[in-house]
Amino acid sequence: MTTIPSRIQSNLVLYTLKSLNAQTLQPDKIYVTIPGISRKTKKSYPSTKHLEDLCTIVKITTDYGPISKIIGGILMETDPNTIMISCDDDIIFPSSYIEKLYTKSLQYPNHVIGARGLNIGRFPGYITIYDEDRKSTRLN
Repeated sequence: MTTIPSRIQSNLVLYTLKSLNAQTLQPDKIYVTIPGISRKTKKSYPSTKHLEDLCTIVKITTDYGPISKIIGGILMETDPNTIMISCDDDIIFPSSYIEKLYTKSLQYPNHVIGARGLNIGRFPGYITIYDEDRKSTRLN
């Protein structure tokens, strides 16, 4: 995942990390990608020392926006069989979140698995919102 300075200061990302560390299937690693300056807020990042027991901080020089959430894992992981999960930084995840994604990834190897999505159709038009995990709690 990645985050913004205000979510570090307000501890939103801390609560997210605690929920990821309390999963029924424990992640091998949690990477939080931290750029030098937030592209969104133009602010530098506060200390992440209080997060370091819950994750590995990956510092990058440039903020690439939302794609920054997977850059940490891409830079750090070398095993081609690694299963990467990107997460938002403002959600308390239910304890089975990672287990469900992992189980689906075993059922559908070489696919991208998602817990939420949006399907927009053609005329006369429709929108379908898929939400496998309705138990997540958005923090902001």
